[in-house]
Amino acid sequence: MPFAPQRRLESSMALFVKWVSEEIAIRKKSGEKHDDYLDRLLASEVAAANPGEVYVHIVNILLAAHTNTAGTIMWTLYELARDQALQDRVRQELVANGAIQPTIDDMVAKPPTAKPELLSACIKETGRRYQALFVFRKAMRNTEFEGYAVKRNEMIVIPMAALLLDDKMQMADAGFIIIMN
Repeated sequence: MPFAPQRRLESSMALFVKWVSEEIAIRKKSGEKHDDYLDRLLASEVAAANPGEVYVHIVNILLAAHTNTAGTIMWTLYELARDQALQDRVRQELVANGAIQPTIDDMVAKPPTAKPELLSACIKETGRRYQALFVFRKAMRNTEFEGYAVKRNEMIVIPMAALLLDDKMQMADAGFIIIMN
């Protein structure tokens, strides 16, 4: 799209791809091992079959971390606001383990004594129910899925929320498979 924020994003992404390319070249030339995500990705079948997928995965991780964190916080607060009894139980747990103190100074001086199990469960359930990520895949051959013709090299977009909210949901229901040319 020809507007300034999009051009800045594309420029930043180009720099990021350049950095990843340089890092990959350094590791391949030197044989350096870091036992990190990039090393594991480079050793995977995905990278062997389609090296361009490395950049897609790295960019997805970079962008998804922020989006997922902000979304998870927002949706967790939304769900707690909808259920006063659950909100009260979470608050009681936080008070009991010292996570809620009268002042910030008190919270720093006396950190929580235990992991808030109920709040952790609420956050995990929110992450399951309100998954903001999409899975992008390229069709490796012409095929058909649930009556949809998928041509080789078309990008297939799978919205994870559609799959996670209803275990009876078929991916093709209600147009949930989006074919991008």
